[in-house]
Amino acid sequence: MRAVIIGFAAALASADATPVGRVARLEPARVRRVASIEGHGAPLGAFTLLRGARLMATGGADGVIKLWSLSQPRPVAELAGHRAKVVSLSFAPDGRLLASGSVDKSVKVWDVARRLERETLPAFGITHVPVRFSPDGRRLAWRRVRNGVGLRDVSGGPLLLLGGHEGDILSIAWSPDGARVAATSNRGELRVWNAQDGRELAAARPGHLVMSAAWSPDGKTVLTADTAGQLTAWRAADLSVLAVRARAEPLEWAEFSPDGRWAAAADAAGNLSFWDARDWREVRVLPAHEGEIPQVGFSPCGRFAATASEDGALRLWSDR
Repeated sequence: MRAVIIGFAAALASADATPVGRVARLEPARVRRVASIEGHGAPLGAFTLLRGARLMATGGADGVIKLWSLSQPRPVAELAGHRAKVVSLSFAPDGRLLASGSVDKSVKVWDVARRLERETLPAFGITHVPVRFSPDGRRLAWRRVRNGVGLRDVSGGPLLLLGGHEGDILSIAWSPDGARVAATSNRGELRVWNAQDGRELAAARPGHLVMSAAWSPDGKTVLTADTAGQLTAWRAADLSVLAVRARAEPLEWAEFSPDGRWAAAADAAGNLSFWDARDWREVRVLPAHEGEIPQVGFSPCGRFAATASEDGALRLWSDR
């Protein structure tokens, strides 16, 4: 199937409606699918969005990264260089750089405008190679060793290694102010470190495979999703439990909306669920994909939720 964005015109109009610097509030009760990227050519392993979802990147099992613009119905560029599945993608906030993690045990940094590989960093991972730019875009965090997170300035310099996990690193998340880093593992671990000196600040053992961690916009809460179907909210300061909710299916990913009002979670059955972050009620469940959803996220402007799936589709969801 030819790669194409379906419904891109309506989605672009919605993206343009949010002024730069402001965040829109998504209303889950009215959410519907507004656009779909079909035919990547391989099952999707990762995606990332810039402001308003005007520029997106998808990574597939074929090792190819595709760049998409909602102003065009087809990919605007392809980035080739990985030799195996791309499982993590992260734009720098200004959109100039894109980082990609692959199960070929490498992380690559790309110059988006020139469509060129800028740097390759050694990484570790058979199934998960998370990589994330810091909120200011100056530092990169990635799975440097099996059970450790590497931090380094984008421009180079010494490596700071965050250790302590017994299991394999599954996800990495920066706090909104860039001062802390959280990571989860396949042995049910959650840790938070000081991003400047590498000191461990807090640790917890949720149990099961903790597939993802996400920070609330105010930096006070860490949200995790695990294979027991548990969505857990933790007090970021000490990782004490604030709330635990459960779904019948294993959860693959969870993320806060940019305004902090909602959380979205994706499960192995292809469902997208929305939760009220004030009391952690489940407020909406949508059948989103045919297969499991390895990632869910929000556009920085808050107008879109996005899901990627093993069925090869990336879908945008909005209430507009």
